[in-house]
Amino acid sequence: MNERYRSSFEADVLTDYLEAIKGKVSYRHWLFGHYHANIKVDEKHTLLYTSIVSLSDAVHKPVIGHPAYLRDEEVAFRIGETDRYGKIEVVDEYGTFEQSEEPSYDMYVQEENCLYKHIKESYVTRR
Repeated sequence: MNERYRSSFEADVLTDYLEAIKGKVSYRHWLFGHYHANIKVDEKHTLLYTSIVSLSDAVHKPVIGHPAYLRDEEVAFRIGETDRYGKIEVVDEYGTFEQSEEPSYDMYVQEENCLYKHIKESYVTRR
């Protein structure tokens, strides 16, 4: 835990045990409780008490070959500064020739009668 917050909370047997585990594993995001506070400590650590977070929002990082969304799923996505809503028409699990760091999607927006191609997964969210 960030030293700024660590000094605010007393260590005990449980916190010592979890710190030992944390030092031995790799993780994308560490969600933890025990203390009566809701604090986003930093980009990889969140203390939860009464807050509720979606695990997919808290820890999702696009993984090549493992798309998070399916064909025909209704999603929101961002193009520049504009949010749009559409249906996934094509899933490119391994990205495209333009980028191969994350899955991408072709999205159909009915209101515009337009197909947006090669939208990176990091620009997509569930509606």
